[in-house]
Amino acid sequence: MDEAREPFSPHNLDGLRLGLWAPAHREPLHWLMPLLADSGCELRRIEEPAMLAPSEDRAAPDLDILLIDATHARHSADERLLLAQVRLHVAPHVPLVLVGTARSGAERLAAIQAGAARYLNHPPGGEHLRLTLFELGFGRGMRGARVLLAGLGAAQRDMALAFREAGLNVIEVSDVAHLVERLGAGNAELLVLGDELPEGRSGELARWLLSSEQTRELSLLCLSKDRLDALTTNPSEWTLMPPHHPERVLASVRRCLFEHRRLLGESVLSARAREADRLERHWHTMVLDTMPCGATLIDARLPEFPLIRVNPGFVELSGYPEEELLGRACPCLTTGPDAEDHKALMELRASLLTGSATRVMLRNTRKDGSLFWNQITLVPLRAQRDLVTHFVGIHQDITMQREAALIKERAAEQVLSVIDSLRSYICVIDAEGVVISSNRAWKLYSESLGHSLRRIDEGGNYLTHCDRLGQLGARDAADLAHGIREVLAERLNSYEARVYVSRGVVEEVHLVRVTRLQGTEPGDTRLVVSHQDITTQVQIEADLRAAKDEAERANQAKSEFLSLMSHELRTPMNAVLGFAQLLECDPQLNDEQRENVVEILRGGRLLLELINEMLDLSRVEFARVDLHLAGVVLEEAVADCLELVEPLAHVRDIQLDAAALAGSRTLVWVDQVRLRQVLIHLLSNAIQYNDPLGRVSLALSTSTEGGGMACLEVRDTGKGVDAEQLSELFEPFGRHGSEGYGIGLAVSRRLIEAMGGRIGARSQPGQGSEFWIELPLQQASPGEGPDTDEAGASNALPGCREPMLRVLQIEDDRSNLRLIERALVRRPELRLLTAPSGQIGLELARVHCPDLILMSRDLPDTDALEVLRALRNQPETQGIPVVCLSAAALSQAERKDLRAAGFAAILAKPLDITSLFTILDRLLEHEA
Repeated sequence: MDEAREPFSPHNLDGLRLGLWAPAHREPLHWLMPLLADSGCELRRIEEPAMLAPSEDRAAPDLDILLIDATHARHSADERLLLAQVRLHVAPHVPLVLVGTARSGAERLAAIQAGAARYLNHPPGGEHLRLTLFELGFGRGMRGARVLLAGLGAAQRDMALAFREAGLNVIEVSDVAHLVERLGAGNAELLVLGDELPEGRSGELARWLLSSEQTRELSLLCLSKDRLDALTTNPSEWTLMPPHHPERVLASVRRCLFEHRRLLGESVLSARAREADRLERHWHTMVLDTMPCGATLIDARLPEFPLIRVNPGFVELSGYPEEELLGRACPCLTTGPDAEDHKALMELRASLLTGSATRVMLRNTRKDGSLFWNQITLVPLRAQRDLVTHFVGIHQDITMQREAALIKERAAEQVLSVIDSLRSYICVIDAEGVVISSNRAWKLYSESLGHSLRRIDEGGNYLTHCDRLGQLGARDAADLAHGIREVLAERLNSYEARVYVSRGVVEEVHLVRVTRLQGTEPGDTRLVVSHQDITTQVQIEADLRAAKDEAERANQAKSEFLSLMSHELRTPMNAVLGFAQLLECDPQLNDEQRENVVEILRGGRLLLELINEMLDLSRVEFARVDLHLAGVVLEEAVADCLELVEPLAHVRDIQLDAAALAGSRTLVWVDQVRLRQVLIHLLSNAIQYNDPLGRVSLALSTSTEGGGMACLEVRDTGKGVDAEQLSELFEPFGRHGSEGYGIGLAVSRRLIEAMGGRIGARSQPGQGSEFWIELPLQQASPGEGPDTDEAGASNALPGCREPMLRVLQIEDDRSNLRLIERALVRRPELRLLTAPSGQIGLELARVHCPDLILMSRDLPDTDALEVLRALRNQPETQGIPVVCLSAAALSQAERKDLRAAGFAAILAKPLDITSLFTILDRLLEHEA
């Protein structure tokens, strides 16, 4: 039977009135239009509810089925709301088919419960959609179906009437001859056969019908009280047992016709597929299998665009076996993580829908989940009447090429981004001096020059500009041009100079660096020229020098004043003490008067001691103290001093213990007089501030650090001092309680440091105090030491012997300064310099060149990163490791940024002393 003339079947839906609901603001399902039109459906686009209701000039559309596009709905609730809206405007008998994106069974069931006759997932398969429309529309499509009624006896008339009311074309047959004649005409689809033929030959007739070639496309429904024997061998036919009510028989007729037409359609489709496969298989195999890259053949006649042929190259490329690829859309064509991939995939799908050729690049997924870059070339194949029937896809794995290009692009973007983010003005010039590229800061700077814009902007000649300025008297510009030409001629590797630049009435100082651009082609010499505005830095340096000179002058004036006043006060003090001694010897004084004189003498002697100490302090600070260094046996010097203070200890019942020094002989390189002065002061303090019946003990140790040092410790069992007092003991005029005048320890520290040693103290309240001094060991025998006068002259200035390692702390918080000071007391080989601001820290770093810098992240006058950049830009300080101290909790990204900026390490406040020492050891050992 010819399918084209089939009145209604899954592949020929002629006359089915189908409404397609798609909102006006959305494109309809493109591929549905040609598919349903080719199947014979009468399509009606419904864009708004008003189109389903009658109006004055038109009637309501008569629809058999309404297909609803719900792919834009985000949730199951939106689909149910859409169904309710549509159902208000459509007849109850019209079935609703919903095309949505729900994946769970619960969501699809909710749509069915809300009134949908079927729920199809987007995109629905073409065959499945046709079959669904055929099932739902068969109630109207059954009208006109040709049905023969035979052998039904008295019920045949009622059956025929019910069938005709249902729209069937009914032919009644009363005998076997008439039945065979009708069957021979071949114009019946279904025979409803009863067992009441006049000849009583229903069973024989059924066997003939099932075996005859003439009636092979005829379906049979038997109405019998007993199953016909002939039908037991063919379960594809149907038998209806009593009762045989017309409504029940009509329902069975509908099922028989539906299954009959479905099987007939499948048979026709299968035959066509076999024919197409036979015609295409030969050239498909020849063309695709010989291609070295991946190749696919896509069927453009089906909505899913399934693969019908793949070559071995594509199987290897995608990782999918051939049986998992054929008959379905390409599984590896999935969107990558970027919007670019999604755009390429949409372009590919648009090409399939419009039948056009295209070439795209997108990331695809292999079966094992790995991503690869796929360059897809899609070419349509056209049949007669320019109809696209197939697509050929060429797939090439370009992962390596794409990743290499991406790496190159990202590297270039990163370099440009970094260069543009720099505050320095940077440009690249060629061998003639022409500016060929520049960063953002350079462009902004050149624009700020006004009339001189074109001289140094891209395309201008930098060398010509410098020559012109040199002719006008700018000597530094002429020197810069000469340096650039020296680098171009490869007589210099690089060039650096300070250049004064005038911007109207403002004069700036630029640090200009000229280096060769790496990675250029041979013979294509290019230079990188960078201008760094150091005007502020130069001004700060000048201000610091002026401030330093002013401070030195003030310090000199103070020292001179102290020296003058000390000498001026000594004269009247001599008179006071002299006449007080005369009064003390006067026998006429009574006891009360004698006690008064004793108090005068006691106060006068204390005042004289204060005057002497002030004089020593002024001499040390003003570098006027003369040191005569020589080899001194430390144990002997200590023994002499113990004899001098022993009477004072005896008065207070203080025990002096120097047993730890017995039997040793340690030679130190010191001034013997000044050493005795310091030792007497320390021993006197240990006795004076000790408890009655207390104890003063001494200990001695040596080390090889710093060229060899001897450490003498003086311990007492007094009340001790707290941490705040301990930090001020060696400051001028610092006092312990209400006793003393706080100058002796300050003088002692300056004397010890002038001799190349160190002095310090450790104490805890209630546990006594411990004062220690470190003195340099003599490196040669006493007879080989330097001459006394020469040694004294060479060591006349304080601090003439620097500690081995210096640490600069840039910190404005006093408590943090004290913490570092107390922590580094444990490290005698380290000397701590402090700066309360970033600018002062820069000056100290430039002058002293410390081995390590500890810098707070939060400085009062400038940003820590700017200080770090300034340190790196100074030749004297560019190699010094800098440790950042931060009071804020830093994330991993912030720590990474600080390290990238150039900090050697980052420490968080409050400081972990163990971590601090670990970092100090690592960095200082590296520097050493």
